[in-house]
Amino acid sequence: MQSNKNKAIFINYRRVSPAQESAWNIKSELEKRFGPDSVFLDIKDIEPGDYWEQNIKNHLQQADILLVLLHADWLGECHPESRVRRIDEEHDWVRREIAYFLDAAQNGANKTVIPVLLGNNTIFPKIDFLPKAIRGLAACQHTCRIRMENLSDDLLQLVRAIEKRGISAVTPAAGTAPVPSVSNLDQLYPLPELSLLEAKRTLKDPYIGLRYFEEKEAYIYFGRDDDVFRLINLIEQPDHNLCLLYGPSGVGKSSLLHAGLLPRLRPHYHIPDPYRRSPERGLDAQLEEALTQIRDVAHDKPALVILDQVEEMFTDYNPQRPHEARDFFNKLIPAVREHDGALRFLLSFRFEHFTSITRPLEDAGLQYLKMGIEPLSASAVRQAIVGILQRPPLPQLFGLHIDPDLPDLMVHAICKDQASHIAPLLQLQLTRMWEEAIEANEHEPLFQKFLYQRFEKFGLPQMLDDLLARLLKRWKPALDSGLALGLLHRFVTPRGTAGSARTADLLHAYCHIENFAGLLQALEDAYLLIALPDGERYRLAHDSLAPIVQDKYQSSDLPGQRAYRIVETKARDHDRNYDLAFSEVDLKIIRDGQPGMPAIDAGLLARIEQDEARYRAEREKNFRLAFESAEKAVEHLDYDKALNDLQLAAGHGIHPEEALRVARELPYPLALMGMEEAWRKSIELVVQLYGNDAAPDWCNAVTLQSFEKTLKDDPGIWQHIQEKFFPNLVNIPAGEFEMGVGDEEPAYPQERPLHSVEVGSFQLADTPVTCLQYGLFCLVTGRPLPNDSGFGRGRRPVINVSWYDALAYCNWLSRQMGLTPVYRLEDLPPDPDEWHLLVEDWGQMINWEADGFRLPTDAEWEYAAGGGAKNRSKFGNGKDMADPDEMNFDA
Repeated sequence: MQSNKNKAIFINYRRVSPAQESAWNIKSELEKRFGPDSVFLDIKDIEPGDYWEQNIKNHLQQADILLVLLHADWLGECHPESRVRRIDEEHDWVRREIAYFLDAAQNGANKTVIPVLLGNNTIFPKIDFLPKAIRGLAACQHTCRIRMENLSDDLLQLVRAIEKRGISAVTPAAGTAPVPSVSNLDQLYPLPELSLLEAKRTLKDPYIGLRYFEEKEAYIYFGRDDDVFRLINLIEQPDHNLCLLYGPSGVGKSSLLHAGLLPRLRPHYHIPDPYRRSPERGLDAQLEEALTQIRDVAHDKPALVILDQVEEMFTDYNPQRPHEARDFFNKLIPAVREHDGALRFLLSFRFEHFTSITRPLEDAGLQYLKMGIEPLSASAVRQAIVGILQRPPLPQLFGLHIDPDLPDLMVHAICKDQASHIAPLLQLQLTRMWEEAIEANEHEPLFQKFLYQRFEKFGLPQMLDDLLARLLKRWKPALDSGLALGLLHRFVTPRGTAGSARTADLLHAYCHIENFAGLLQALEDAYLLIALPDGERYRLAHDSLAPIVQDKYQSSDLPGQRAYRIVETKARDHDRNYDLAFSEVDLKIIRDGQPGMPAIDAGLLARIEQDEARYRAEREKNFRLAFESAEKAVEHLDYDKALNDLQLAAGHGIHPEEALRVARELPYPLALMGMEEAWRKSIELVVQLYGNDAAPDWCNAVTLQSFEKTLKDDPGIWQHIQEKFFPNLVNIPAGEFEMGVGDEEPAYPQERPLHSVEVGSFQLADTPVTCLQYGLFCLVTGRPLPNDSGFGRGRRPVINVSWYDALAYCNWLSRQMGLTPVYRLEDLPPDPDEWHLLVEDWGQMINWEADGFRLPTDAEWEYAAGGGAKNRSKFGNGKDMADPDEMNFDA
């Protein structure tokens, strides 16, 4: 609803920094001197839904003075695409506004153009560089210079120039209060007195983080004095009883109401408990409760009903109250009409919902006054920083000191981007600085430049990360799983605005999370959540967090968010009774993400468990096929195939201990065979099955040569490898025995005569050489594997090996163990068929002094097989007869 009062002063500026910031501050200061409706600034005075171009033209016609704000690069500002100077474009509104005023003045209209130079470095553009349409600007006196750091003094010159053009400063009418200024705020509308003792009891810290200021914190609320006055003046206008307060999300409307307005107006108005909209109760019920409270109080002073966050009727819709907005306006409109001047109403909401809220009022013919609240100006930021040093008893209470140069530094840094969330960012920075300063010196905390510079580059997204990082000490799993982020996102409405949630609903949704109530408290302590006064709900600490949390949540790849996206999609299909199935990948993501997401619906969880059981059975079957194939490949000495099969088995993610039992035996034979690529893959498989952190040191070997050395340093695996691939020797003590048979024995005539033989001590393998042991020798030396005749390989005794092959195996074994070979096989003829010719000279082929491996002599074998020198028997079992239960007759 447009004001009918002409605005005598029109501000012409370019929407870039610092011109935009200066325009806001200049408008604010001039309206203190010339009245609240004296200055037009497009972004402040054109409401959502207004026709912009017509609005501009109307105010240009009404205005008497055009203030042209010139910044250092005013003339050189270019269009980003065409690179043409903006001032040269015919449709550029800065140019059109100046040209209109110059033409009107030349044609006799009472209009004046006042150029204003912003900052110390701005010079007036030369006439030759100005477009022809506005070269008349050069004829205007341009001695007014405004510097933000010296705004109050510099503005006096501009005020005098305006007054000389016939525009008078505001003079109070009889019986009315003058237009206030910052200096007399506490005189006209003082805060209740606060003793040092009471301050210690009610004010814990000088800064409160992201949440809005409550009424009890009015003494530490700074930076909005101008807006408090404007709002009070709006409320006290005699001809209206409905006021609207609006502004961008996160600009500080709730703090302005609770800490700025309420404590100053309570002595003058009956004010029911201020109502921030409750989704459960609804604004219509809350309005009815407020009206009931007012009926029950004495009528010694007017009443004021304040309703905050009115837009949440639309943004945080409650399906249990589908007609909340309709019912609210049906109660509000007659209440405004009925209580004409005795009762006043103030509605607060975000500016993007201006039309949704004003249309029903205008359709009902209601008149209203409105006030927009903008981001903090430079002077307001300064007040927010240093106010704590100026209002008794705060300096005595907190003992804070601030480096004299710091406020200028902070004002410049924070205000250079007016599109950012200035108020919440400033509060977060001040809060973090206070925490650091009080930790460094509890009795004399000090704000210094270096302390601010730690947080200077932080925007709200970085501050959110910083606040979440503060949970690391105790709640790292909640961060890593996405639980903290997912929980914060529950307080963001589908429209991307801040909402609330019932504590009981949260505890139910996260019933599987241990100490979930503690996490809620931790998020509150980190200034991210606030517990609402009803004690039943939580809310995001600040509206500005909502879009940041939403962006971070939507782009998150943390386990909880990955899992919840799948569950959310499948839940819709489940609710529609669609035939759905989870893939194995889906199920793994869900199980990994469960600690970071709400509890899953029981029906959907049953389907998840059903699919998991099916996949588990399939994995078990496939694992067994691959694993048994790997075991068979090992038995047949096909280590390359065994590796491939084990990799397949391990890929099913079950029974890693079984796969590891076989896998850890593979690197050694592969290394001996020089199969480097396969060896590396076998090492990777062992690491995978152990787990990266638990893998033994020999898995870190980088070459085949270093591998065996590091393997020997692990006694457990080295002993196992030795027992599997090499003979296990037992000591046979020296002794004497009767070898052969006597004349009375009818059998074995070739064993006669019976004679005494003395045998020295020696070592003998406790089993015949196995296929695994002899096969390793073949694979390393390139010999063909002997035929197993269908009996199988593995740990079975090797067969189909010639006596000469056995000698070669002994020598290879000696070299493997670092011993001297016994047999001089290099002297053998190349043709094995000729070796029998050397039998008579065989003694010359043996080095009896060598310490390596050899075949046992006939006497040694009979001595050992018969039980040694004592307890001898024919069959080595302590008996002279073979017992079928003790021996294998059916090979």
